Amino acid sequence: MHEVSALIAGQSVGAAEAIWRGEAAHAVNFSGGLHHAMPGAASGFCVYNDASLAIARLLELGAERVAYVDVDVHHGDGVQAAFWEDPRVLTVSLHEHPRTLFPQTGWPEETGAAGAGEAGP
Repeated sequence: MHEVSALIAGQSVGAAEAIWRGEAAHAVNFSGGLHHAMPGAASGFCVYNDASLAIARLLELGAERVAYVDVDVHHGDGVQAAFWEDPRVLTVSLHEHPRTLFPQTGWPEETGAAGAGEAGP
């Protein structure tokens, strides 16, 4: 599980780096989307959160703000958890109602830590 999950995560990070450096205008990782892995714990068949790692890499490279749009039927709870208190990252998840499907998160009230939306200029 580690080898495959690490490869998938590395592909997403590499895609983000290629776009940041101008080496590619677009990139996709069809194996990616392991958005349930939490900081420090696997969850929902996701060992490493490739989306969170790619976002973190963009921030390391100097991105001031990143918008993450998740269109999976499940709520992108791991990405939300990773950046809950980071005003530089906007996470938007379009998913089935939390009452009916794993991970039972993604309620309208989940809007980030208090003051997180006040990133400044």
